Amino acid sequence: MTGFYTYIHTRTDDGKVFYVGKGKGGRAKSLRSRNQHWHRTVEKHGITVDIVAHWELEDEAFEHEKLLISCFRDMGHPLCNQTGGGDGVSGYRHSAETRARLSSMQVGKTVSAAHRAKISAAGIGRIQSERTREKIGAGNRGRKHTDEQRRVNSESHKGQVLSAEGKAKLIAANTGRVVSETTREKLRLASVGKSPSEATRKKIGTANTGRVRSADARGRIAASLTGRRRSPETIAKISASHKARHAAKIIKENAW
Repeated sequence: MTGFYTYIHTRTDDGKVFYVGKGKGGRAKSLRSRNQHWHRTVEKHGITVDIVAHWELEDEAFEHEKLLISCFRDMGHPLCNQTGGGDGVSGYRHSAETRARLSSMQVGKTVSAAHRAKISAAGIGRIQSERTREKIGAGNRGRKHTDEQRRVNSESHKGQVLSAEGKAKLIAANTGRVVSETTREKLRLASVGKSPSEATRKKIGTANTGRVRSADARGRIAASLTGRRRSPETIAKISASHKARHAAKIIKENAW
């Protein structure tokens, strides 16, 4: 397979070509770095992706892109291309100032449910390379979300139910994972003062009912509690909980 190719995007409903491009790798199916006209066309008409030709040299792909744009425009196809083609640069990186400006332009924009569904469908079955995962990881290290971003993320996940397959993948991804002392301390501090709602406590209780922990898990839990001292407040809460449970038991026995 050669390195570059030319491709076309066709409107699903009427078969008209609405975009011509040159790319390599997964560029033809990517939703990123598309103009607003392109996104509106996809939302309204749907999209079909076709690879037209493969090329050894990038210059050859650019020339073919320009030819295709010219031909489809002459035939009256409603192209979203903003230029005549041949003006892209592989590996081009925007400056920090440009990235900041592009980012600010997206603030407050709401993606429609239909558009989100299409983005989700495009990513199904897609496996990112190890290099891509490393870049994403490096880009997120040390990144701190604002309170507003955390709130939006939280709201977006409310009511979301993971499939059995999704749960299995999460379990597999976290199996054997060792959380650093720094991360554990951050998690602990984030939970200080937080009280789960009654509904959340019931869900946790239901999820743990009948659950049998492995000997290894029990050993790790025991080791983590060794030498740990509870605060007077925690001791008082546990005592009050036991007293209430004992009182309820007595009331139940007397009722019989």
